[in-house]
Amino acid sequence: MKKFKTAISLIVAVAMLLFIPGINDLHVSAQEVPVEEVPPTTYVLKYIENNNCWRYQISGTGTWNDKADHRELYYMEQSIKDGDYIVVLDSPYDLNLTVPVSLGNITFNHSHCAVITAKNVDYVYVLKDSIGVVNGDVQNAYVYDNAVASFNNNVNNLYLMGYNTNDQDVGVLGTVNYAELSVPAWNWIRGQYYSVREGKFSVSGGGVKTKPEDYSTTPPPAPPVEVVPVA
Repeated sequence: MKKFKTAISLIVAVAMLLFIPGINDLHVSAQEVPVEEVPPTTYVLKYIENNNCWRYQISGTGTWNDKADHRELYYMEQSIKDGDYIVVLDSPYDLNLTVPVSLGNITFNHSHCAVITAKNVDYVYVLKDSIGVVNGDVQNAYVYDNAVASFNNNVNNLYLMGYNTNDQDVGVLGTVNYAELSVPAWNWIRGQYYSVREGKFSVSGGGVKTKPEDYSTTPPPAPPVEVVPVA
């Protein structure tokens, strides 16, 4: 009899729950677990004479290991993801590479002439003795010493650095929000250029060829701070 009364009580309790307002709108779910970010992969590219083509390795140091395996760029193009890095090493052969992602970093390390097309790039480094071309908007670009660089879209921040810049040539086909020429070893800023008009930023032989009417010498005004009223 006691077990029968207990069963009746449970049935009544469940029936009462069905009539509590809003009870049917409750959803029980497991605690959401944040998805861990996948770290960027660094692809190092090098022209291999024995294979007569460009090849790549995945490297945590950004360097090439002659004893490690390498593969055709086709496989890299299939696996590369947003935020990954590309390092182009010294080679007398041209490279024309298109990737369907936004890159975190491109480094031209003594590359002869490499053209890389991406959706956009966070950082571009064109090192000494390198020639690099980038298609896609660039957030931050650094060109060193006698490097030659062409940016065929917009650049937010462009830094031209080094004291051996007589052979430095840089062109931007898009706009440049801010450009700076400096000699870090001497702590000397040679020039600052703001709001450069589309297609007007040009450096040849280390000297800026952009006309004064195509840029500003003062930074644009900061956007107004929105004041949120206190309730």
